[in-house]
Amino acid sequence: MKAVSKIESDFDPKQRTGSYSGLFQLSKGEFAEYGSGDILDARDNAVAAATNPRPCGRSHKATPEWSLPATGLSDANLIATVQFCMIGLVVTLIVILSFPDLGALIEQYNRY
Repeated sequence: MKAVSKIESDFDPKQRTGSYSGLFQLSKGEFAEYGSGDILDARDNAVAAATNPRPCGRSHKATPEWSLPATGLSDANLIATVQFCMIGLVVTLIVILSFPDLGALIEQYNRY
């Protein structure tokens, strides 16, 4: 929640952006549904944001920038590709650390 508050309002409980207010930039309707008290009070805004089941206080179901990462994270081919790349990175680091003069050897080989 701390990271969301930093992004949404830079920890300013009085922050207003359009129709959104407070630490977590909740709309008046969201605050009325999930919270009570003063929307600009840091504690009241945080409690409303914590009880709101939607990410960052808003529904992102319709926006492609939220749906793409969600589908990408569950794609088995993507996961396998990332694992393959990580294995390649680890093997490359092991070779480089095991043979510190490998660069000089390759340079000598390329001269001929």
